[in-house]
Amino acid sequence: MNDVTVCTAAFAGFKLNLALRWPETTHWLRRFLVQNAAEGEPVCVTDRVLADWQAAGSPADAFGEFCLLCQPVSEALLMQRRCVFHAAALRFRGRAWLIAAGSGVGKSTQCRALMELCPDGISVINGDKPVLHALEDGRVMVYPSPWNGKEGWHGAEAAPLGGVIFLQRGGEDRIAPCREQDAAVCAFPLVFQSFEREAVIRMSGVMTQMIVRAGRCWRMTSNTISGSAQMLLGTLQQEAEHDI
Repeated sequence: MNDVTVCTAAFAGFKLNLALRWPETTHWLRRFLVQNAAEGEPVCVTDRVLADWQAAGSPADAFGEFCLLCQPVSEALLMQRRCVFHAAALRFRGRAWLIAAGSGVGKSTQCRALMELCPDGISVINGDKPVLHALEDGRVMVYPSPWNGKEGWHGAEAAPLGGVIFLQRGGEDRIAPCREQDAAVCAFPLVFQSFEREAVIRMSGVMTQMIVRAGRCWRMTSNTISGSAQMLLGTLQQEAEHDI
């Protein structure tokens, strides 16, 4: 790869060198850039990945490179007990709560409704893809990342994981605790990676196990936004009271 721009960014306290085809890509990474270079080879978007992106009809430009960097960055972080995780991360009473859902299910709508219900108590760590860090003591810390969704939600400080809510559309507003093995099945594909390297896949499994053990997990179906948001807020309040 010729004529690249090499910069260094820090994610959840770990520095990575990044090799960029477009210097303008640094615009979307600017809040995470640091001065001193890291050890090791730079992370980059490969020719094959970029070609696949173009074949799907997406433009090969700085913003496209920024979007595509999410996966190789997550793979590099996995070797450091960190990863990019596909969920919205909210902060409530000192804990981070992840709302995970497929595209179009209503993750952002649910977050917006929660913030309207509790404007002084709920803030956003990251709107779409936070970085998670599994600590040696069993806790998982939730940090912001530059990939914060189309709304650009971010700003709240990092926090220890309180729980994960796996959101899906359903015929009624309902929330119920999720068994660890069922939660792991839901969480594993939300760890960003290519599923091409054995070491990365194994570390994804380790991270998944740490995530579902670090906090409570629920399955939630949403029929009405107002009803499900009120139900979810009540659940978070109950969990927070148990921590006291």
